[in-house]
Amino acid sequence: MQTTAPTIYNYNPATGELLGTSQADPDPLDADNWLIPAWATTTEPPEAVAGSVRCWRDGAWHQCEDNRGTLYQITNGEPIQHAQLGPLPVGFTREPVPGQHYTWNGKEWVFDEQAARAAYASAALLERNRLQVEATARIAPLQDAADLEDATEAERAELEAWKRYRVALNRVPLQDAYPNPIEWPTAPN
Repeated sequence: MQTTAPTIYNYNPATGELLGTSQADPDPLDADNWLIPAWATTTEPPEAVAGSVRCWRDGAWHQCEDNRGTLYQITNGEPIQHAQLGPLPVGFTREPVPGQHYTWNGKEWVFDEQAARAAYASAALLERNRLQVEATARIAPLQDAADLEDATEAERAELEAWKRYRVALNRVPLQDAYPNPIEWPTAPN
C-alpha cells in the first residue's frame, strides 16, 4: 500500500489543458486504493514548451499550440480576441500592424510605398480643394466690387492677392516632392 497520496494532474474537461496539481484522496472503501477524480491523471506531464500548453488527449499528454489572445487580420490589421487552443487560424498573425499603409506579404508586415503615396495624394487634394473653396468665397465679393467698378484700391489689391493664392493652390500637385512634403502657399491676411 502506498502511504503518501499520489500527485494528480487536473485538466480541463473540454480542452484537456493542464489546470494544476493536487493530491489524490484515499478510497474510504479500500485502504489500498486512491481516488483519482474525473479529468485528472497520475501521469506526469512533460515540461512546458514556449507557445504551447500541455493537454491530456487520447490518454496521453501532448503539447498543444496556444495562439489565444490578440490576433491580427492579415487583410487589414484589425485585432480580434482568439480563445481557442490550436494552430494560428488562416488569415491571422500574432504581429500587430506597425502603422498605416502596411500590407502582409505572407511572413511580415511591409510598408506599401504606393498605397501611402496614393493616400497622401488624396489627402493633399482634399486639403487643396478645401482651401480653394475658402479662397473662392473670399474672392467672390471682391470680384463683385471690381466688376461693378466700385472696388477700393485696398479691395483690388486684396482681390489680386487672393487670386494669386488660388492659382498657387492649383499648382500644388506640380511640386517636385508632391504629395509629401507639400509647401502650402500662405493665404493673404
